[in-house]
Amino acid sequence: MEQAGLDPAAMLRRHAGRLVDLHLKDLDLEVAAVSRAVPTPYNVASDRGLFREPGLGAMDLAGILAALPRSFGGWVIVEVDKASMDPFESAETSWSWVEATVPA
Repeated sequence: MEQAGLDPAAMLRRHAGRLVDLHLKDLDLEVAAVSRAVPTPYNVASDRGLFREPGLGAMDLAGILAALPRSFGGWVIVEVDKASMDPFESAETSWSWVEATVPA
């Protein structure tokens, strides 16, 4: 959503009753802004480093998670569309963020 210039937390609050699951991604917002200004294919934006491991981009992931309704019982899927590092290191970095950020 942020890639498209939308506020993800506001969108979650607005559509809270319709949430089934949440795909959570971190982004380099500078790459996202350039990709909006000059329409850019997904693969090109990805190759430029659009997607980051959680906590390494500029998204307010904690604010997005806080916007989930208390009654939310769906899945939160943490995704990195294209790793910014070795895939194993990307998985370790992502899991470390989950352990430090997401309550059990």
